[in-house]
Amino acid sequence: MVNSSQLNATNFSFVNMGTDGSWPESWGKPPRPRKRITPAQLRKLEGLYAKETHPTREERMVLAHQIGMYVNFLVIISTSKKN
Repeated sequence: MVNSSQLNATNFSFVNMGTDGSWPESWGKPPRPRKRITPAQLRKLEGLYAKETHPTREERMVLAHQIGMYVNFLVIISTSKKN
């Protein structure tokens, strides 16, 4: 177990983060922010999948445009819901 005296700037990652929230270049690419589905987006998704369990690519493209998501994200969500 690590105690607080063992933590230093080299092994505790957020110590080196700039006060402006900048990401040091030595860490590589910053993580992408996670995307959350809003309740309105979820209602539209559930509406589509309630009518059609396997919507066409065109239907997914139209829905993605309407709710402001990428088509690939819709595919991932639908695959997760089917499992």
